[in-house]
Amino acid sequence: MTSPRALHAQASGTLRAVTTRVRVMTAAASAVAALLTLAIALAPSLRFAFESPELRAVLEATQALIAAIAAYLVYGRVRRYGRRNDLLIAYTLALSAVTNLFFMALPDGGESALTFQTWGRLLSRIAAGLVLAWAAVAHDRALRVPRRAALTIAAAVDGTLALVAVFVGLLVDHLPAGTDVAIDAGGRPVPALWGHPETLAAELLLFAILLVAAFGFASRADRRPDPMFTALAVGSALSAFSWLHFAAYPSIFSDVVQMGD
Repeated sequence: MTSPRALHAQASGTLRAVTTRVRVMTAAASAVAALLTLAIALAPSLRFAFESPELRAVLEATQALIAAIAAYLVYGRVRRYGRRNDLLIAYTLALSAVTNLFFMALPDGGESALTFQTWGRLLSRIAAGLVLAWAAVAHDRALRVPRRAALTIAAAVDGTLALVAVFVGLLVDHLPAGTDVAIDAGGRPVPALWGHPETLAAELLLFAILLVAAFGFASRADRRPDPMFTALAVGSALSAFSWLHFAAYPSIFSDVVQMGD
């Protein structure tokens, strides 16, 4: 019969192996993404970008569907365990799921429509990233009324989108477009290789926020092994470097697909 001390030692060894694996996976994802970004920056011929409205629509629909499913699954954790940080993660995923649909569905405002959609989606993602980073590093607490989680998430998502829409709507005439458009050799419009300082600053801010979230979730997995923390750590790291890629090669352009996507 195995002694309690032996069982404790075995459990401790398993815990160390799991936490080490989370750190390695997060570091590996960050390293691979950083190397890809560096390679593309140093070798322009490696840039993977082309115009495809169909593929862009498929990517955005897939992203929204995955985020919605993940939000529903995390909501189940909220109802079961009643933790505040799970509620924050569910809000982040729900906001990510509906952001593109919300701003694309608004009436066309003429020449400023692309600017409105670009900054609306960008600021919504910054808000989602900030809440995700908060969930990664903040101490967990029990919710007073877990049964109201769905109403809380819906109200928070609606409130965030409304505030962002009003803010961008008031400043849309003063905000730069997401990216300038140049004409290639074939006479087609393509994203220019330069970006506005405001857009670059927002993208670099998102990179930093998501990197904090990645290592915050990796640290949480060290303390309490959880497959969700592992997935969020790796996913946040990859997402962070995708925004670094966008900053290095601006292409917030409705029909262009590139490596950052």
